[in-house]
Amino acid sequence: MTGYGAQGITVDEAVQLVDEGMDRPGFYVGATRGRYTNQAALIAPDADPQLARRLVEQVLGQPGADTGWKAANLHAKTDRERMGDLVDLHSVHVPPIQPQQPTQAEPVPVPDPARLARVATEQTETAAREAAAASVLERAAAVAARYAAQLAGIDQKLAEFDAARTAQLADDRAGLARSVTHVDELRRTAGDLEHAAANAGLLHRGQARRDAADARQTAKDAERAFRKTWGQDRGLDTAPQAVERIAHARAGIWRYRTNVARRDADNIRSQARDKILASLGNIHPSWIDGYAHDLERAIRPDQPDHAQERLQRAAADLRESSSERAKLAADLQGASPQERLDWLTQREAAAARASELWERVQPTTHRARPEDEHHHRPDRGITPGW
Repeated sequence: MTGYGAQGITVDEAVQLVDEGMDRPGFYVGATRGRYTNQAALIAPDADPQLARRLVEQVLGQPGADTGWKAANLHAKTDRERMGDLVDLHSVHVPPIQPQQPTQAEPVPVPDPARLARVATEQTETAAREAAAASVLERAAAVAARYAAQLAGIDQKLAEFDAARTAQLADDRAGLARSVTHVDELRRTAGDLEHAAANAGLLHRGQARRDAADARQTAKDAERAFRKTWGQDRGLDTAPQAVERIAHARAGIWRYRTNVARRDADNIRSQARDKILASLGNIHPSWIDGYAHDLERAIRPDQPDHAQERLQRAAADLRESSSERAKLAADLQGASPQERLDWLTQREAAAARASELWERVQPTTHRARPEDEHHHRPDRGITPGW
């Protein structure tokens, strides 16, 4: 159990594991749980007893509130003087803990010497394949760049349309407010005069009716002029409602243009995806195995600008890898057979360690189905899912 879990527990015989980071209180708890025997297992590189001794001295040298070790030192002083610096009392039931010796490194398997002649050739062929794949990815990136530029132009148009619509709405609201107010005033004047004519006396009724007719005609003329100017009738709604209704109706031309631009952008994205996939051609999946998933995520969302960035980065990585492999092939070509053997041995040992570590981190839990495996598709030239 842990040191915290051992607090308050007493056993006949106790063994405490001491490593770096243990403090004095924790050491005290673990070293005082046994009635008859307390052992300490010390972790030290190469089982060095001097390092183990310094570890215990460092732990016990820390300040602490406990006084158990002071009393233990007084009782052990006589034993140290009588029996020497070290006191080794073995338990009757628990065997003594022996220092663990360092494990011997497993021998690195030696590859077949017949492969030594093919080392430089394999690296040269791999460098050529990576360079060819980089060229294909660069051409695909150029295609994506052209469509990305078209989409950037459409985005600029959309921004201009939005700014123009906002500006027109502001101007129309100001002008409409004045025009609606003018028409409403003429309507009210005509209505007031018609009401006055209906209640006028016999001597003034004729003139009042003529004035009401003139006011009604003036209001009608104002409404015709309003319709000619703004393209909409004043209507019977309130003034604020009429202003917003007519202003948004006049701004509908920008909404139409925005929808057209967005449809064009969707068509460009669809064309870009097809063209980018076509530009990849019959590139073999094994050439870009480390970038296939990344490029698939870049192309699938139909974003040419995003695909351009990923394609360019993958092409640059392949160019760098191809250059390094070509240099390595040249070095191996001029190396001695023993130097090639050493290089192969180190590479295969590193691959074995990496494979073992990967199995520990993420063990295989199921076998891949045949339909899930990526095979070369001559009809499409790309892996499934692209």
